[in-house]
Amino acid sequence: MEPRIWILKTILLLLSLSACARARLPEPEITDLVANADRPPKATQPTFDSQDQVVDQEYAVIWVQAGEKLALRQPAGISGIVVENLDWKMREIELTGNTTLLGSSLWVEVVSTDEDGGWVNSWNLTEAVSQSDFCADSRVIELLTTFRRLIEAKEYVNLYKLINPDRGLSFRLNWYSPDINVSREMVIDLFNNLEPIEWGTMADSGLSVVGPFQEVIYPKLIDVILQSPEYTCNQLQSGNTANEPIWPDEFVNLNFYGAYRPAINGNDFDWRTWAIGIEYVQGVPFISVMIHYSSEL
Repeated sequence: MEPRIWILKTILLLLSLSACARARLPEPEITDLVANADRPPKATQPTFDSQDQVVDQEYAVIWVQAGEKLALRQPAGISGIVVENLDWKMREIELTGNTTLLGSSLWVEVVSTDEDGGWVNSWNLTEAVSQSDFCADSRVIELLTTFRRLIEAKEYVNLYKLINPDRGLSFRLNWYSPDINVSREMVIDLFNNLEPIEWGTMADSGLSVVGPFQEVIYPKLIDVILQSPEYTCNQLQSGNTANEPIWPDEFVNLNFYGAYRPAINGNDFDWRTWAIGIEYVQGVPFISVMIHYSSEL
């Protein structure tokens, strides 16, 4: 092979590899995700709701603030004695397969150094998936593409099929704002409900933001999702801003895609980003968290 041809092929290979981490979503015709959603997804293990769990799946801590600990208790419940503390970013957690429902909270037993084991609220555990495996999972691209297509077609009735069945969907106006969580079944109502919601405050003004989803969040959502944004795996892009966008510490074990819409109309500060946190349930990816980012002055 001539040297020039070899060099050209090498350059083309490098360019194709660099595109893997930053790309626009494809435009498929009809995704199978929605068409087949009424049938149970093919799973690698039972959900938390099962009493016959396969326990070879590892889990990770989630929704615990940086520096804090997640308490394992014996017996299950907040009144149980703390037998061990898990670090806020701990991974490689194993379950025994035992579960118990206390009120509306499902508690799961964790393999512990204590001989009697320990229990924790399942809300604070997530299926552990490495960043490399996540970024290589084509089902996540299909999930995000389907989400965009449903928003564009205003087929809100089908959105619930993309949402975490155990945790629902949490929105944040900004990365530091409180979580506004809605159950999977209530997602459709979110787009039609006119009831005001307190979304938090703006960092630059300190003013509270109150209003229905369709007036506060929805315009920001379509301003990015429907504008062919640039998607990056486990990375956040931004334009001009006083503070770089931050993926919250409590989600350190949650993989995400950043959807970035560059500034338009000659205004360097008019960029927007949505971070879409993806969580696996029974080995199947679902949308769990959506966080909005914009310029801070």
